[in-house]
Amino acid sequence: LALGAAGQLTDRWTILANYTYLDSEILQNIAGTALPPNNVDYTKGDPIPITPRHAFNLWTTVMLTDKVMVGYGATYAGEYAFARATAGAPLPWSDSYWLHNASLTWTASDTISVQVNVKNLTDQDYYTRIRSSSGFGWATPGDARSAQVTLNYRF
Repeated sequence: LALGAAGQLTDRWTILANYTYLDSEILQNIAGTALPPNNVDYTKGDPIPITPRHAFNLWTTVMLTDKVMVGYGATYAGEYAFARATAGAPLPWSDSYWLHNASLTWTASDTISVQVNVKNLTDQDYYTRIRSSSGFGWATPGDARSAQVTLNYRF
């Protein structure tokens, strides 16, 4: 199920939002065969890795003045499973998380603007990939809080 909305609530306020519900399931492993040692497809029935059941995104902007625009965004990823390492291994799951982002744009003239974007405002710890094999594992942390300033010149 995927739901989305986009619109201009007033002449100065826009919003984009979407929600996804996905009840995924592996029907057969990629090789199409049972895997040793027990000749069992141990991934069958597991959720598709790195696929949250619930996901949500929101981005909204408001023109405070004719030259200043602020933006706010939120992203939610529900808990999701990772690939099972072996037939006897438990299915590893991530934690769910929220990310918050913001922007500020100043339009100096018809040709020059400056924009500041801040990602992960709350510096939320989260992981984008987790793997486990033979008792050892690794994880890729998501992006930490960061800011970017952009100077735009239109000609």
